[in-house]
Amino acid sequence: MNMPPSLTEPHRLKLRIEDFTILDRAGVFDAYGKVELIDGVIEVMNAEFRRHNHIKNDLTYRLRSALAALGSPYKAFCEASLALSEHNLLQPDIIVAIGGTDSRYYEIDDLAIVIEVADSTAVRDLGLKCAMYAAQGVSEYWVVALPTGEVHQFWEPGVDGFAARRTVPFEGELTSATMSELTIDGRGIL
Repeated sequence: MNMPPSLTEPHRLKLRIEDFTILDRAGVFDAYGKVELIDGVIEVMNAEFRRHNHIKNDLTYRLRSALAALGSPYKAFCEASLALSEHNLLQPDIIVAIGGTDSRYYEIDDLAIVIEVADSTAVRDLGLKCAMYAAQGVSEYWVVALPTGEVHQFWEPGVDGFAARRTVPFEGELTSATMSELTIDGRGIL
């Protein structure tokens, strides 16, 4: 039997993805809706309102259609669990990734783009989450900022953040920085 080390002072215990999964499967989070594991801490996310849900699903559909038209092996997925590290299991709004039928979480090697649709979470998505995604090597990250109608795109990840970025209006053509053949039309989504 594994015994915990003897402690002289209390300290925080960071949950691992395995711990989080056990709790989730036991139904512990059922009453909370969407939860994420960030740096070993369980975080409850905001309720998803109609506007956010509509935009997320419309954007996923347009991305999925564009990828299929290109014959790409990548697909767009809503609300997929993304294992970034032992203590980080996020639920981004959309990912562009290689699909799979196994039961594991999506991982960095599966990804092309991670997208957050931000209504009330823009500060967090452009700050904490942007830094996490860059440090873990996510190749491209978008934040669709609903209040401003802009898409913040980040690429060239590193431990100190993304080296490249641009902000474009959401009401027009939107082209991936790392998949140059991938372009969608954002008109009418907002």
